[in-house]
Amino acid sequence: MATPLADAVIVGYCDLSAAGLRLLHHVSIDDTHVVEETVYVHGLPLLVRNFVHPDTKRPHVSILVVPEPVATDDCTLFCAEIVDLLQGSKQVLVLSSLNLPMSSDQEKCVYWSQVHATTPLNLPDLDFEPIPENSRWTIKDQFLSTLLHFLHVEYLPVTLVVVRGYKFSSSRNDDGTAEILVKLGHAAPLVIQALNMASKVAFDLHAAAATTNHLSTATSAPFSNLSLLYN
Repeated sequence: MATPLADAVIVGYCDLSAAGLRLLHHVSIDDTHVVEETVYVHGLPLLVRNFVHPDTKRPHVSILVVPEPVATDDCTLFCAEIVDLLQGSKQVLVLSSLNLPMSSDQEKCVYWSQVHATTPLNLPDLDFEPIPENSRWTIKDQFLSTLLHFLHVEYLPVTLVVVRGYKFSSSRNDDGTAEILVKLGHAAPLVIQALNMASKVAFDLHAAAATTNHLSTATSAPFSNLSLLYN
C-alpha cells in the first residue's frame, strides 16, 4: 500500500445485508479528506479508504472494504493477509449483519462483542446489548468467522458490532435491508466515538441504500464453518 493504515481501522465486507459494505462507502469522519486505494489480496480487490487529517497529513482512521464475496477456499489466505496488514493497529472495528436466531425483542437491539479490548465500550443500554454469553449464536459466515479467528490469534484489539440481517437483493426494494442500514448506520457512529476512533462521524444513509454496484452476488458465496459468537 502507498499509505500506511491508521491506528484505528474499520472493516466492512459482503455481509448478509451488504450493510457494512454499503455504509463504509458513504461516511464522513472528523475534518478529514479521503484518499482511496485498491490493493489486491490473492487476486481479490480490497478497497482502502484513508481519512487523512489536513494538518498531520497522516491517516486518522482507515477503512477496509471487501467489495466482493470471498469464496470459502480463499478465506484463510485472504483473511490472514488482511490481519497482516492490521498488525500494529490499536483498534479494529468490524461491522456486520448476520442471520441470527433472535426473538422480536432481541432483533430491536444492536449487539457487540470485544476481544483483547483496550477501550471498553460504554454504550446506551436501551439500544445496545453485549452478545449474550449463553446465546449459542453461531456465525454462518465463513469470511467473518475466519477473520475473527485470525484477529484473536494475533491478539489484536477487535470490536464486533452486529445486527440481525436479511439477505440483500439487488432486484428488490423490499428486501428489508434498508432498515438494517438505518439501524447499523445510527449505531456505528456511537461505537466509533465510544472507541475514541473519531469525534464526528456521519453516514449518508440514502446514498448507502442506493448503492448497488458489485452487490448482486454479495451474499452468494458458500459458507461452511460455524463459530460461536462469544463476549
